[in-house]
Amino acid sequence: MTSWLGRVLEVEVGPVAHGGHCVARADGRVVFVRHALPGERVRVEVTED
Repeated sequence: MTSWLGRVLEVEVGPVAHGGHCVARADGRVVFVRHALPGERVRVEVTED
């Protein structure tokens, strides 16, 4: 599987998960997003893989 580290994605933010991060999905992967609200469409940079 290829590393996504440093990749910039545009995702639609989904529900809030444990700890206050929101969940989004990109290409079948789950992405946790900070500082966003459910329903927003945001550009995010992957900082951990």
